[in-house]
Amino acid sequence: MPGLQPAPGVRAALAIAVAVIGRGELRAQPPAVGSRFASIAGLVDDSLRRGPLANATVMAIGTQRSAVTNARGMFVIDSLEPGEVRIGVRHPLLDTLGLLILSAPMTLAAGQRLEISANTPTLASVRERVCTRGGVAIGPAMLVGRVLDADTDAPIPGPSVSLVYKDTTTGDARDHVRQARARDDGSFAICGLPESITGTLQASKGGLTTAELPVTLRNDLLGTAILTFSSSSESVAVLEGRVINKVGDAVEGAQVSVAGTPTLGLTRADGTFSLAGLPSGTHEAVVRKIGYGPASRVVALTRRQPRRITVVLASAQVLAAVRVEGKLDGGLQTSGFSNRKKFGMGHFITPEDIARRRPDLFTDLLETMPGFRIATAAGGRIVQATRATGGMADGCVNVFIDRSPFQMMQAGDLDMILHTADVGAVEAYASANDTPAEFQVPGKACATLVVWTRTRLGRP
Repeated sequence: MPGLQPAPGVRAALAIAVAVIGRGELRAQPPAVGSRFASIAGLVDDSLRRGPLANATVMAIGTQRSAVTNARGMFVIDSLEPGEVRIGVRHPLLDTLGLLILSAPMTLAAGQRLEISANTPTLASVRERVCTRGGVAIGPAMLVGRVLDADTDAPIPGPSVSLVYKDTTTGDARDHVRQARARDDGSFAICGLPESITGTLQASKGGLTTAELPVTLRNDLLGTAILTFSSSSESVAVLEGRVINKVGDAVEGAQVSVAGTPTLGLTRADGTFSLAGLPSGTHEAVVRKIGYGPASRVVALTRRQPRRITVVLASAQVLAAVRVEGKLDGGLQTSGFSNRKKFGMGHFITPEDIARRRPDLFTDLLETMPGFRIATAAGGRIVQATRATGGMADGCVNVFIDRSPFQMMQAGDLDMILHTADVGAVEAYASANDTPAEFQVPGKACATLVVWTRTRLGRP
């Protein structure tokens, strides 16, 4: 029975043993009389997760014929011309491992039905190849993946990959940090993890950093992830989608932004939105609307085609008061708040300051802030700058919440969006000259407020 080899030009990213196709002998039914076409039927097993591999694409290489495996891993490719053919199998799991399962050539006769079977690599073979002996080993699970170019799918060599997680197997509330360096082919592996964790994964290289990708294992021995950067300086990616509430109705006027970019948009009457001019890569999209809790989605943007998402907003809930604990220190550090406070030109409100002041409204924190004033209008309070900056004479203020831009649309919206129990820290820059480059908005030389929520600062 022929074994599978990586397809030409497709590298086994983790150098794992290739899968085997056809356990035992190929079974071929006698050719049907009078039929000029052949067919291939079969089964694809997932040896990693011990079950059928559903939704895998099975291709007859060199033809336009393909099929998708059903929930039982079964497929049928019909209407094949007689002659030599090779079968390939693709699936997101295999893409993460950098593999395309490919059979040796097989010869089809007119009217023939060929039956084959295939399987992915085993968990033991993956662990043997990617997990070095020794090192940290808290449990039997592993997280493997790749870091790729968002626009070409080419591997990104040598980025740093960081996993921050909580061990839900034991209920340990402490944050654990594991780091790895991706190989030249962009592959990485973090081994010896507990079977149940919740956390985030992030890659960085040369000043570029991906969004934090949520990672969850629930009694699993294998987790997979793909993170992407863009090697291009062009920002031409597009994010489209729709925002709805829990019963499926459209949410109009919700603000949609992408963290780390100045791009911001509003949903239309039917809940749809479109944001253009975005950088490719793994980013975090954030949706906010007064009366709803914020929602975020990690999205893989590419200039090759628009990325489309659907976001469901839930009604806002007022959080109970939370004690100030050192658990926010890590978030203040990773967000850059601590370093900017030490070296920056702005004014900073820490979690301890907020706990001491006990504000009823978010804007209460800004009443004595140099460079800002609070104006009262019908419907609530408005935050304004006290002086014109960069030719802007209207006291304009740029607002960022958890690094995502927020546009003040009406009086009182900041107080309605930001519940004081969830405000963790605030940075205030009275002029565009004082504002760090990452929070400057092209064409809007305004004062700047950067708000960090406790939810964001307390992420693992």
